Amino acid sequence: MDIKRFLKSKSFNEYLVISTAIVSFLPYYLTVVFIPLAAIYIVANPKSREVVFSQKLSIMFIIFTILTIVTALINSNWFGLGCSVFFFSIVVIMQFSRWVMTTILFEKILNICCLLSVAVAGSAIIEKTVHMLFYKSHLAYRCYSFFFNPNYMATMLALCIIICAYKVITKSGKKFLFYSIAVFDCIGVYLSGSMFVWVAILIGVSILLILHHEHHLLSIFLLLAGIMCIIISTAPEIFPRIKESVLTTENRIAIWKTSIEAIGDAPLFGKGFFTYFHIQPSIVGSYPTTHAHNLFVDSILSFGIIGSLIGAAYFSAFFSSLAKCHEKLKNNKASSFIIALSAAILVHSMIDLTLLWVQTGLLFGVLLGGIGVEEKRLIRNSQK
Repeated sequence: MDIKRFLKSKSFNEYLVISTAIVSFLPYYLTVVFIPLAAIYIVANPKSREVVFSQKLSIMFIIFTILTIVTALINSNWFGLGCSVFFFSIVVIMQFSRWVMTTILFEKILNICCLLSVAVAGSAIIEKTVHMLFYKSHLAYRCYSFFFNPNYMATMLALCIIICAYKVITKSGKKFLFYSIAVFDCIGVYLSGSMFVWVAILIGVSILLILHHEHHLLSIFLLLAGIMCIIISTAPEIFPRIKESVLTTENRIAIWKTSIEAIGDAPLFGKGFFTYFHIQPSIVGSYPTTHAHNLFVDSILSFGIIGSLIGAAYFSAFFSSLAKCHEKLKNNKASSFIIALSAAILVHSMIDLTLLWVQTGLLFGVLLGGIGVEEKRLIRNSQK
């Protein structure tokens, strides 16, 4: 085989996108190595580079990246500087995925995500079993599997639960299989101890059912959710972290207050990614954590008003294309899925920013790339 020809082939590009999805589920130190290498390949290849940077408002994405790098350098925010590089790389991979994505490839990636989620949930069950057998404090233990934080694992599984719902609703596979995977993933989410992620799952699946006019299934789903709420209220010991909800809320409020006060130090451009993490040690009495736990507060704190507007302009182009595909195409399964997924993430981002991580951010980027399936169809329709 001619290696050079293969590296420039359509097949290699598809394998690269598939590999990207797979790497999202591997131990995070492997993901950290993969992301910049994949981005370097994409940017180094003249054809893929042209496609990636010719997308609408890509100039905004470039300006935003430069801005975050400069502000991080000026403020000696070295962690934020590294995050700028990874953000740039993930967006490059997302744009590349849009270009490469086909219906078959998209469905294949979703299948792979579901299968790999079983490995994640399974490892969480083994992890919990080990702690139950050998540690007295196992009740308070939160599983994290291959991830750095239990909330990251919960987010990955939540994304896969929404994928399972998509598969069932669109009849894109065996219903029993995807119901089983969803139940298994729910066990994994439970073992993570993450609470608000359940709301994200509720929002994502509900919107997916609404967009596909599955009102009967929506009624059943909401009934089950209601029953679970009743069970939790009558037997809160089933969810040990329920008792911590008041303290968790107080911590969130303290983080938000600190963040809002700190915005005044650099209101226009911020101090780069993870500004909260950068400034927190110097603020007496502030809660130690990595970010502001709210998308809008953290954006203004880290990127300032101008930086946030530039970033929002870039993503507005993407979601404008998403809305256009959903409106003008009859078979709009991919855009319906991405709308539901984005809504779930947006809701979750009001109290936690779990996408600010290599595995979760990379997988979400690849899934957003699924819109390329419908963008190509829209272009073909306009040319007829």
